[in-house]
Amino acid sequence: MNTSLKLLFFSFGLCTARKNEKGGHDFSRLGISSFSAPNAALRELAKGAFLNSWPVTNKPALQHLRTETLKDANYHDTDDCAKKLLCDLSRKEGLNWDEDLLINYYDKPVNYGSDSLFFNIAVKVGKDGERECYEVYPRCFLDLPEMLKILRRQGISFEIPGEDRDCQVYFLWKKKDKRAELARKKAEEILSNETETEAGAIIFEDEKESTENPTNEEK
Repeated sequence: MNTSLKLLFFSFGLCTARKNEKGGHDFSRLGISSFSAPNAALRELAKGAFLNSWPVTNKPALQHLRTETLKDANYHDTDDCAKKLLCDLSRKEGLNWDEDLLINYYDKPVNYGSDSLFFNIAVKVGKDGERECYEVYPRCFLDLPEMLKILRRQGISFEIPGEDRDCQVYFLWKKKDKRAELARKKAEEILSNETETEAGAIIFEDEKESTENPTNEEK
């Protein structure tokens, strides 16, 4: 099959695919998995934790923001990667600040009436350690570093409505320049060594002056 025929077939597939409830396409009739990419689920999962970290969202008028975010995370998590992320993180030692934010928000007692039920269970599964996370959530083929990379690459944003103006909040992860980081550490080491040398020289000079100029009592 040449390139033009392949493009024609793919275009036909896009046109004939059914639309799901939220406007996405269902490719199951074409033999393609209908699972959505994990980006949306991971984004909504993190958004819930970030919203919770802002005291302003605790106001009753803004409670719907967290509720909607949890419902969206549940809806998009068709491959269970959001749950697997929490399960894996609950076993990780030395969490980064954003990972700690996620675990603190979703590490709650299991409440069967809560919108975060399945995510709370995921944390519990990870902490109990009776089964491996990949066994409990076999539909997710991503490992922890891959999921964290997807989450941080896309960033987090949410809107806090106001009376006159709405506030847009963005969290973007900036990749560090390793060369700049190494140069900074090297500079700090040089400054530290120079400070120690200068301090040693001052002590030596003080001792020298004390020896050359004895006090009147010694005389």
